[in-house]
Amino acid sequence: LIDLQRVFRPRFCRRRWQGKDLAQLMYPSLPFVNKSDKLRFLQSYFGSRKLNTEERKLSKAIAEKCQRIARHDTKKQKRESPLRS
Repeated sequence: LIDLQRVFRPRFCRRRWQGKDLAQLMYPSLPFVNKSDKLRFLQSYFGSRKLNTEERKLSKAIAEKCQRIARHDTKKQKRESPLRS
């Protein structure tokens, strides 16, 4: 499932949006994939056998964004817990 909320093509900060979208796609799969799977996905996505410097930077940004999403998700679950009667 892909979020089509951002259907536009940004002229600036394309890598930033690309990173956000990839993190949004990757976050739900984190419990099921390992580091090798993530690397293979990115190699396939970029169409290369070895990630270049720019692609490695984006990979790191994706991992950091996934961590931020996880922290936010944890906070949201605590707020919505049924124990708050």
